[in-house]
Amino acid sequence: MFAAYSDIVGDHYATIEGARDKFQGIYDSLEDWAEQMADGVGLLDSMPENLKCYFDMKRFAEDCERSGDISSTERDAGVYVFTNC
Repeated sequence: MFAAYSDIVGDHYATIEGARDKFQGIYDSLEDWAEQMADGVGLLDSMPENLKCYFDMKRFAEDCERSGDISSTERDAGVYVFTNC
């Protein structure tokens, strides 16, 4: 986990405490992270069931990373996700 964090922030800035604080988990894909996060916060709870299939989790995950809310890096174990907040 620390090596993945170091990939993102750079060796000079990486600390164990920072890695622990920012670590969100290891996922098979960034889309898997988005699905778990959306479920955890109830993002789609108020959306009618017949419309949920139109929500694009992959694009949502990409937007979270592009906006700077999260950072990710792919390693042998999967996609490591860290929050930037």
